[in-house]
Amino acid sequence: MSSQWQPPGPNNVPSYQMSGLPFITGSSITGGSTEAINFPFVTRFIQVFNTGSNPVSVEVSENGVEGTNKFTVNPGSNSGVLELRVKKLFLRADDGAVEAEVVAGLTNIMSHDYYDFTGSLAVTGSGALHYNGVG
Repeated sequence: MSSQWQPPGPNNVPSYQMSGLPFITGSSITGGSTEAINFPFVTRFIQVFNTGSNPVSVEVSENGVEGTNKFTVNPGSNSGVLELRVKKLFLRADDGAVEAEVVAGLTNIMSHDYYDFTGSLAVTGSGALHYNGVG
């Protein structure tokens, strides 16, 4: 009998039922630039606050935030709580410099055990997932 426990993976439901470990970061992004937020663990939820004077674009793939599959958080507002399990979040300053803060609750699932979301790769053994509407 083995005494090695299997670590939790992407479909481990109890990991998403527990309160999230806190993760908070702030970013200043120059106009026309994209910044990736790399979470150390898979998220349970995310909330983006725009504390600047220009809109900030948000997506879970770099292709999406630099294309048309993104959403915008206007100055002085926030995204609301997004119940998303991701390991990366992309913020983009389309119209001038932006100031944004990201608050997330993290699971105990290691990021390297989770998927990269992208619109440029199919599911065929690349370790990336392609969903319509992402990327």
